[in-house]
Amino acid sequence: MATLTDWTSRAQQSDRIWVARSETFVDPDDGYYAVIKVPTKALITQVWIHIATAFTAAGAILTVGFEGNGDTAVTNCFFTTDIAKPTETGIKRSFPDVAVSVEGKWFDTYRGVITITTDDQGGTAGTFTVFAEFAEIF
Repeated sequence: MATLTDWTSRAQQSDRIWVARSETFVDPDDGYYAVIKVPTKALITQVWIHIATAFTAAGAILTVGFEGNGDTAVTNCFFTTDIAKPTETGIKRSFPDVAVSVEGKWFDTYRGVITITTDDQGGTAGTFTVFAEFAEIF
């Protein structure tokens, strides 16, 4: 039988779980925005978007992604427009409820931000807030 080598460490456990909230966006201009700061050594476990007032134009764009950690930014990492459904009100969770491009994000090297991209396509942009749950692991 192989010898078990113990590599466990209490220093690598987290007792810090955070839920952060963005500002509430009310009919924002089309653009790319940093909405929630994420510290180094943070594991994003879930992201939600609450759309209180729907966008009015079919084809409106609303994505949620990230930038930072020394990685290439992915503007739709947590939500693509078809999952965010900006023309429908309600709260949507990025994972594990839906298929997304990633199932979490580990900011191990540098801090970062959760981002949104919005384009009302000539209509009125809705009212929405983004939330993120993450654990800081030192």
